[in-house]
Amino acid sequence: IEMNSLGALFSGRINLEMAVKIARAGFSLIFSVSAPTATAVEILQVIGVTYAGSLRGGSFTIFNGSR
Repeated sequence: IEMNSLGALFSGRINLEMAVKIARAGFSLIFSVSAPTATAVEILQVIGVTYAGSLRGGSFTIFNGSR
């Protein structure tokens, strides 16, 4: 399975350590019910991972992504 065509759903906050693990796994899209840490946003932006967080009540926030 090629992870770059898959997304991952997390129930907690994505921090620097998780961002590095996500990068190593090769995911291109991450969803989380929480907002990420600022450092995680920076790392995920550099590696090109799209992060959709603060998933609540049918809404979400895109913290970064491909341009």
